[in-house]
Amino acid sequence: MTKAGDRCSSHAGPATQPGWSYYWASYGLLGFCARFGYQGGALLRRGQRVWLRSHRGLELGQILWCETAPGRDVQAANGEAIGSRLTTGVILRSTDQADPWLLEHLRVLGNVQRWLDNRLSQGGVCGLICDVELIRDPQQLGILYLGLEPSALLELGLALETEFALPSEWYDANELLAADSAWEERCQ
Repeated sequence: MTKAGDRCSSHAGPATQPGWSYYWASYGLLGFCARFGYQGGALLRRGQRVWLRSHRGLELGQILWCETAPGRDVQAANGEAIGSRLTTGVILRSTDQADPWLLEHLRVLGNVQRWLDNRLSQGGVCGLICDVELIRDPQQLGILYLGLEPSALLELGLALETEFALPSEWYDANELLAADSAWEERCQ
């Protein structure tokens, strides 16, 4: 069994292609988690930021674990090897603090977040922007909010698209909180 910080090998596991490693990564505002193929030569470690192509487009992700590391066979409750499942996409490359893509990504996110904060405070709108994500290709914003009325969402979405030329998807944090509560009740 590997430790959380151990590097992964390129050992081929179940449902793999020669020369590929398979990693589980989290990505997106809502913390999606899926299996991605990686053909790069460098080994990726837990917690490392990567650029990946998911079903939504090019976006930032974070490595959770390497599925194809020796001794790291993970099984579902029914005994099926998780590695036999399909991949969601591919990891393009790792990133670091000096990565020009990352710097531009963070710059745009910062501008959008400041603009949203100013718009809400100046407009006297009741509600909160919890978090913002940016999918790089195709460019699109994801916004997690709490307490905003539908009319405010429509107005903000149109103004965002005009100001930044970016379409947006809005996610209601209340729905996530309700789902968490339902799950907790079910598990008790």
